[in-house]
Amino acid sequence: MTFCNILEASQAQSFVTRAANPVRCQLLLLLSDPVGCQDLQRQVDAEKEKNRSLEDQYKHRVASFAKREKTTLNKIDALEKRLTDGAEHDDHSKRMEVIGNMHGSVVAGLECIQNNTAKILQDQEKDLMRAFRARLKEVSKDLEDQRSRKGEHSTELQARHRRVVAELHEAQELAQTFDKKNQALVAENQKLQERLRTRDDDRQALLRELVLARQQAARLKAQNGKEGAATGDVFPPVSNQTAPSPKGSSRSFSQKQVDQAKLQQTHNKQFEREMAFREAAKKLKRMVEAERRTVRALKQQQAELMQHRTELEVLLKQSLDDVKAEVLRHRMAAEGQTGPAMGVPSDHGPALSTVSVHELTAQDRERVLELLLSQQRVVQLLYSKTFAHPQLPPISPEPVEMRNEPDFTWLGDILPPEDFA
Repeated sequence: MTFCNILEASQAQSFVTRAANPVRCQLLLLLSDPVGCQDLQRQVDAEKEKNRSLEDQYKHRVASFAKREKTTLNKIDALEKRLTDGAEHDDHSKRMEVIGNMHGSVVAGLECIQNNTAKILQDQEKDLMRAFRARLKEVSKDLEDQRSRKGEHSTELQARHRRVVAELHEAQELAQTFDKKNQALVAENQKLQERLRTRDDDRQALLRELVLARQQAARLKAQNGKEGAATGDVFPPVSNQTAPSPKGSSRSFSQKQVDQAKLQQTHNKQFEREMAFREAAKKLKRMVEAERRTVRALKQQQAELMQHRTELEVLLKQSLDDVKAEVLRHRMAAEGQTGPAMGVPSDHGPALSTVSVHELTAQDRERVLELLLSQQRVVQLLYSKTFAHPQLPPISPEPVEMRNEPDFTWLGDILPPEDFA
């Protein structure tokens, strides 16, 4: 047994003797024992853990209690507020009832005012209609008086109308005549183009025949040269007459020489035929150029005609739009519309499209003709259509040099260069 153990035992005995409480004595006994001390320490830790858990539970319960207490206080305050606001709510209800009664009286007064206003407007409308009818009767009477006073001018207006209608018919007939002439010129142009195509085909066929003739002439020329070299005759290759012999003694010809002379004459005929082909080709060229000039003149005349006709159509359309705008303004004025509808511009498409040409009266159509003929450009166009008849440009004759001096340069594109040697 060690000294420490003896000291601990003595201390424990002294503690036991000093302790008056039995529990204290037990604790002292447990402390004196090391194993019991460890058990006691574990128990103390367990108690501390329980104490902490109890403290946590206590804090949680305190917080929940404070929350419930707060909500309860809020409910109590609300109930107290409702209890105190009861009298004020009764006063509010009374005031709302008074306001409702006042609103009903105001609505009833407004209904009465609306009814009175409607009656007043109806009376004013009746008065305006009576005044309008009276004014309309007065205007109608004035118009009848003016027509009766202007009766002496009606003959002049009718004569002017007949003159304008006659001019219009003449312009229409002139337009129809030009249209027929245009159609006839178009048909003639088509025929001339067809003839030109056929002449081009004939020219190509003649050129092919000319090439074949040239080839045959070259072949015969080569054959003649070979036979002349073989027989040794003295005739020149390109001569229409037989040359005399160098000695001048013999004038007789053999059969071979006669055949060669015939071949040379055939060659000359081929050359004449070639020249005729060239003359025909030149004539065809001149005819083609003349036809082209005629076609250009006709096209220019047709373009001028279409331009003048288009200009007349535009001017007529403008006059018609002006009259339509006037008719539309009179119609809106008769319907009693004022403001922006009264000033309808002449180029207002959607508004003018409502007025059809068939709705125009005779006076409106006379107004269209007056507006059309009042323009100086229309009179100029009609005058130029009526009295101006441009003639087609004459076909200029070919110069004498072109007829007398044939041009063979165009054959260079067809025949090889060695054929001209």
